[in-house]
Amino acid sequence: MQKANDMQVGGSHYAAAYQHWDLVEDWGVGYLEGCATKYLTRWRKKNGVQDLEKALHYATKLLEIATDTTNRMRARANRGRVGGEALDRFLVSNEVGAVESLIITDLLNWSDPQHIGRAIASLKELINVARSETASA
Repeated sequence: MQKANDMQVGGSHYAAAYQHWDLVEDWGVGYLEGCATKYLTRWRKKNGVQDLEKALHYATKLLEIATDTTNRMRARANRGRVGGEALDRFLVSNEVGAVESLIITDLLNWSDPQHIGRAIASLKELINVARSETASA
C-alpha cells in the first residue's frame, strides 16, 4: 500500500523529506499555527501572494485568540513549540527562505502575543514585496 507521504494531490508543493503535516503531528502544533505555516511554506511553489494572504489571515486569528481577555475558554497559550533540530530539518528540506523561516519560527514557538504580532508585521512586508515583484514581472 502506498504511503500518504509518497502521494501528492494537485502538484508537488509538499514533496520534501520532512513534510509539514509530519512536523505538525510530531510536535502537537495548534490548528491556527499549522495552517499559517503551511501556507507560508508553500507560497512560492503553489499560489503565490494568495497563500501569503491566507497565512496572514490565520496568524491574525491566532493573535485575536491569544489576546482574548473576554473569553477564558478561547484565550490560550502555544500548544506545541517545535524543537530547533526538527525545525531546522523542516526548513531546509522544504527549501524555505530566510524571511519565511523567521516568520515560521515566530509562529511555531511563540510564548507571547508580541511574537505573533512580529510575524504578522513580517508577513505584511513579505506580501508587499511579493506583490511588487509580481507587478514588475
